[in-house]
Amino acid sequence: MLKLLKVNYLLSLLTAWGVGMVFSYTLNFMWVFNPEQKIQFRARFFKFLLASVLSVLLNMWVLGYIVETTSTDPFFVQMALIPFIVAFNFTTAKLWSMR
Repeated sequence: MLKLLKVNYLLSLLTAWGVGMVFSYTLNFMWVFNPEQKIQFRARFFKFLLASVLSVLLNMWVLGYIVETTSTDPFFVQMALIPFIVAFNFTTAKLWSMR
């Protein structure tokens, strides 16, 4: 979206986050954390959503701050942030939302 459609970098991030959050939750719930009772899918989704919203807000804040203060290309800033965001998301899923 950022490079091809010339959409604002924060809107691009938010759109990618929305699609990725649903995909990630489904895979985490069914494959990674393999809960005993599949019936808790919806109950855990709310916690996962809260953790994901915190993650994307933190990501948007750091991305915006770095881009605005350094005039660096948002694409490369986001690429550098991805390992930290992935670690944050995994940790919150493992210790809180998927528990």
